[in-house]
Amino acid sequence: MTARQKIWNFLDKNSTSIYVFTFCIIISALLIFVQEIKHTSEMLKTHTQGLVITGELERQIKLSEEKDEFIDFQSEILLKRREQLEKASGTLNQQELIIRQLIDYLKSIKHWPPRIEPVDPGTLARNRSEA
Repeated sequence: MTARQKIWNFLDKNSTSIYVFTFCIIISALLIFVQEIKHTSEMLKTHTQGLVITGELERQIKLSEEKDEFIDFQSEILLKRREQLEKASGTLNQQELIIRQLIDYLKSIKHWPPRIEPVDPGTLARNRSEA
């Protein structure tokens, strides 16, 4: 008997086992293939979520930088306003000092309180509107 004949006899005797074995291998390969597809799908979802989160993080970082720039801008404006208020306060203090000195001088020459009639703001406004 040749080797070919021996192989053929073996296959013929065990054909049912060979078919069952082949069927099991095909089913196993299909199950592995389905599992791989599921795994790839999950990995794709994970990567997609990662990309969405990364995009959102970049957007939030950009927004945060814009907010920081705006806050710096507002700080500069507040600093300028504070300086203007300090200058105005200094000017008012100087005016108050000058007025006090003027009042003291008028008191010293006996012209305080003034001897003129007080001005009525209502008549002053009417006179201006008529002009």
